[in-house]
Amino acid sequence: MEFLLELYSEEIPARMQEKAAMELANRIGSTDNTKYYYTPQRITIVADLPENQPDQLIDKRGPRLGAPDQAIQGFLKSVGLDDISKAEQIDVKGEKYYYYKNTVKGEATAAHLAKALPKILGEFTWPKSMRWGAEDTSWVRPLHSIIALFGGKVVPFKFGHIASGDKTRGHRFLVDSEFAVHNSQEYVEALKKNKVILDPEERKKIILEQARKLAGNLKLDEDQRLLNEVANLVEYPVVLIGKFSEEFLSVPQECLIATMKNNQKYFPLFNGDKLSNKFIVVANKEDVVGKIIAGNERVIKARLSDAKFFWDQDRKQKLEFYLPRLEKVIFHAKIGNMHDKVKHVAELSKFIANLIGADAKAAARAGYLCKADLVTGMVGEFAELQGIMGAYYAEKDEGKDVARAIHEHYLPAGQDDLVPTAPVSICVALADKLYSLVQLWEAGEKPTGSRDPFALRRASLGIIRIILENNLKLSLKSLIIEASKSGETGSNEIYDFFIERMKFLLKGENIRYDYITAVLDGKNDDLLTLRNKALALGSFLSTETGNHLLAAYKRAANILAIEEKKDKKTYAPEPQIELLELAEEKDLYSTIADSEPAIATALNAEKFEAAMAELAKLQPYVNSFFDKVIVNSDKPQIRDNRLKLLAKIRNYMDSIADFSKIEA
Repeated sequence: MEFLLELYSEEIPARMQEKAAMELANRIGSTDNTKYYYTPQRITIVADLPENQPDQLIDKRGPRLGAPDQAIQGFLKSVGLDDISKAEQIDVKGEKYYYYKNTVKGEATAAHLAKALPKILGEFTWPKSMRWGAEDTSWVRPLHSIIALFGGKVVPFKFGHIASGDKTRGHRFLVDSEFAVHNSQEYVEALKKNKVILDPEERKKIILEQARKLAGNLKLDEDQRLLNEVANLVEYPVVLIGKFSEEFLSVPQECLIATMKNNQKYFPLFNGDKLSNKFIVVANKEDVVGKIIAGNERVIKARLSDAKFFWDQDRKQKLEFYLPRLEKVIFHAKIGNMHDKVKHVAELSKFIANLIGADAKAAARAGYLCKADLVTGMVGEFAELQGIMGAYYAEKDEGKDVARAIHEHYLPAGQDDLVPTAPVSICVALADKLYSLVQLWEAGEKPTGSRDPFALRRASLGIIRIILENNLKLSLKSLIIEASKSGETGSNEIYDFFIERMKFLLKGENIRYDYITAVLDGKNDDLLTLRNKALALGSFLSTETGNHLLAAYKRAANILAIEEKKDKKTYAPEPQIELLELAEEKDLYSTIADSEPAIATALNAEKFEAAMAELAKLQPYVNSFFDKVIVNSDKPQIRDNRLKLLAKIRNYMDSIADFSKIEA
């Protein structure tokens, strides 16, 4: 049976609507039978609910006989009894306890809703809520009315001073009239007649279709985040096109786009890749006499005038001029100000440049200037332009490489962002992230559980991606030590943190966690080498040969572990040739001896596939050994020698990776 709930209020902030509707829907019914809708003024839930609530089985043991009255009264209340004599008594390990078992018939859903809804609404929390009038109830904005219909009949309840009913209102500016409804279909149709599009997806579709049509030959910036926000600002979307003076196009288009999107919620229009002087605005009613467009054009002129002012003022000085102002910007109370930071970032950028063959002078200069735009007028107004404006301001005086590095050193900001590929940009991007991560870690800001206020996990993933996607061979521990104030203190902990993040990142390349763990030998801290080695190991173990060899390794390792524990000693991987009796053990030994130099050469050259190919040659000989040879010979010398041969197998395979760390 259908349940319809509408909560009609003053305008709800766009960012809060969807989450609130979803949470309310989840509290009322299951996700399969409940739909939710939202507009700036209403949250609507439509649920398919049973006519009666399910029967409830009560099966509960109470307190001991003779227990305090408070415990007995609590038990009675929990099972719905008014007298303890109505409860049974049961024996548990020689003690008597009260006990009650009964099936309570489910109450009518309408009655259940009438009791439950005031509690659901009263306990519902918003990011920000308010009270109004003399009422104790609170909501995100003052509530005007509540529709609550179950099977077409009003579910009677009160929330504060508002009684539920069957009436709502249309669009507040266009058709502000009250009307009654009896079901969800009638409700949606009546709203549409009264200039309200209830479904946010329908509003988005209308906006996009009208915007594309108005754009004509121009290209519409179909920003989904902006579309979601704008659709939640209107109940009856009307799309209009406006324009501004072309003189503003002399300002970098990122500045104009930022003010149009963030301040005014406009959709920019482009001629190819270049911004045009036209924009799309979404209104909440029709613009009959052109006043809406005229008003928006006046506002955008003022906004763009501000942007042009900042652009003109900022360029009166070189970017370097702004550096002293960074002394007043705190990076972290325990670390220092932003000017201190850029001096260290410059040094670290130079250090990295010398490692990867980049222009060390340009890298140091870009590192020193990379935060200077934070104290410019433009970035003060539009924080999202940091880096972008610095690049514009630096290009004339510092050159393209430095300007590009200033622009790109924040990359990648998210998992879908590209990483910088220009050498100087790589140096500054790595230096900035490394310095921040290491210094914040040492200042006690390391991530714990879900807490990561300085986004160090994101910074580490950015560093790893820059290294791997640019095929950089770098000692990560050396970089950490260089970025640290305390030298090697804590570097291993930070390195382990990076490895855990790399395991997470490489999961997307189908490289399992245990493969990464298996190739960590404690000697090599070059992430590129570790990734390539783990990739080769994964490919090898995906083959039948690799699987069989892994099984043989585990068999050899298990036998060794058992016998070493029993004998209270560790067997060296040095069997004596003269004590090899059978052809199978001689062949196995010879194969290992022949392959060891080739594997060492392949590993030194980082030709991991070639090393795995050598390893594969071992598989038939290991199988034959286990098929034909009894390790625990009754001759002590022969037994010891065969255990040493197993140790040689283990040692030989562990020279490539620690196969004991690999899960079967």
